[in-house]
Order: sequence, then structure tokens, then C-alpha cells
Amino acid sequence: MSTTASAATTEFLYDGDSLVAEYSGGGTLLRRYVHGPGVDEPIVWYEGAGLSDRRNLISGQGGSVIAEVGLTTIRYTYGPYGEPDVWTGLRLRYAGQMILPEAELYHYRARVYDPLLGRFLQADPVGYEDDLNPYAYARNDPIDFFDPNGQEVEANYYRDAGLLQVTDRDTGETRWATNGFSGGWVRGWYGGPVPEGGYAILFHPNEDGRFRLERYDDNFGDDRTPEGRSEIRLHLGTMSLGCITLERNSCNASVLEFIRDTRTTTATIRRGGLGGLLGATEETTSYGYLRVHAQSGFRFNQRTGEVTFEYEYYRTGTRIPEIVEEPVCTIREDGSCE
Repeated sequence: MSTTASAATTEFLYDGDSLVAEYSGGGTLLRRYVHGPGVDEPIVWYEGAGLSDRRNLISGQGGSVIAEVGLTTIRYTYGPYGEPDVWTGLRLRYAGQMILPEAELYHYRARVYDPLLGRFLQADPVGYEDDLNPYAYARNDPIDFFDPNGQEVEANYYRDAGLLQVTDRDTGETRWATNGFSGGWVRGWYGGPVPEGGYAILFHPNEDGRFRLERYDDNFGDDRTPEGRSEIRLHLGTMSLGCITLERNSCNASVLEFIRDTRTTTATIRRGGLGGLLGATEETTSYGYLRVHAQSGFRFNQRTGEVTFEYEYYRTGTRIPEIVEEPVCTIREDGSCE
């Protein structure tokens, strides 16, 4: 695939469905992208042919990139249908999709999406299987599809590294919690770790300051996940029954306080929790959105507090990848990472 604007041609190189590089029409490498294990999960952008100009990409609700962190930090915001605040800058943006800034459109591989119209410009290739309107985006309801309560915290839990990253969308501040773990029992549904996916961070009445994690699915508010798991929580402690448990220390406690201090909204859940009366609902406090990643490439050094990112790099002309580990930041006592 290629685009031409103002007599300049840009060619795009894909690895499967993932955009991995951009070249000029003359074959000069312009920029590269590194992706996580999930679908539409860009995590690093290298500008130019080398590795010196690196920008770490921070994703929020629905996989949309909300910030790039390099020598400076640049934040991105979107309207309800993915309308970007600016069309310049990073190529991979709303829901991790590629922008075509000259046309003010998104390229969704098989189709082109117009965020101002809130619809695709081509019919769905699968026909009417997913929606009676083959041009509709997110069933004409992207707010409920991705973020039903307009929360103000974006969080990512990287299960393999035990890291929780939380960004306050109002202030742009980010905090990191460390030494998280999930699962540990081998009996029943408590045996495995918290499933991947998107969760609302909700109020929990327990006095230990824990949060209820409610999976975004067709039965939002029932305290269950599609995998059959139930009562998933985020808390400090020493044992995990499939929740996200953070080691009890001052850094992690301050991160949970950081969540509690954010601007809140409300969410509708089943009254009385898991055992409540079917059909009866109540309002509760919502603090934000959390996305669980099984594999991330992040690594945490317990001794130094340093966060690094590990990925495979193919040198020109070689087929055997090198394992590259690059520094991201160092976590401080208050959860900030510099």
C-alpha cells in the first residue's frame, strides 16, 4: 500500500496485519513501529532509519494511543467517533488504526473509516452478519462499545511483568505500580490469572481500599467475565484468587490513591453484586478503564526500579532476530517513572 500527497509518495510495509515500517518513494526508511502481542497494539515508534529517536506509545481505552513519550511527551485526544484533536503526528492512533491525514480518514485494512461521519466508506465484507447496516461503525454506538461511562483514568496491567500503569486523562500524569500478580490456586475457576480484556474500575465497599473490576461485555454489571470468572478485584495484598494483587508497599498504595483521587463518573451494575436479584440495578462510582495484557515485552528490575522493553529486531539482510532491551524509565517511590 502507498499514498501520494504533494508529490511525495509514502510506501507502507506490513507484517501480517500490522504496519511495521514506512518508506519514501525512493526506498528510504522513514520510520518503524513495534507491536505488542495483541491485535492493533502499537507500543514503540522509531523515527528515521536508526534507533536513537524512540517514542514509547501509551494506549488507553479501546486500544487508542493517547500519548507518545520520547524527548517530549505528546498527548492525543479523540471525539466519540474517533475524531482526533490533530491529524498531524503519530501514524497509528484511534483504536490503534492508521490515519491518512491528507484525507482525514482512518485506514482499517479492508475499509476506510470517516470519523466525522462516524461510518465506513465501504460496506462490511462479511455483509449483514455483524450489523444490519454494513457501513456502521461500532453499531453506531462507539461510546458504549468502548467506554460506556466516559471515565477519566486509563490503566494498563502488564501481566507478564507485574506492572500496572495508570494515567489521569485530566492532568496527563502517569503512575506505575510494581510487583503485581494474579492467580495462584489450582482449583476451580480461581486457578488462572485475570483474563485479558477491558475492565471498568469501580467502587468496592470493602474497607481495605480495593476496587471492583467489571469486564466490558454484553452483560456489563453482572460481576462476571465471558470466561466464567467472577468477582475480580484490584487490591493490595499477599494472595490472589485470580484478582490483580499488588505487593503491599508505599509505592503501590500511592498508585491506588492516585486512582481514587481522579475525577469520577457513574456506572450501572446489578444490585447486590453477583448474588443480587436479576434485573435489579444500582449506580456505583466509576474511576476509569483498565486493559489487561497477557504479554507485553516490559521488564522490571526489582533492585534498580528500572523498566525496560524487550523486542526482536531484524538487521537488514538477516533472518535471525536479535533480542533488544531498551530502557523506558525508572519508577520512583511515589509511582512516577522518569
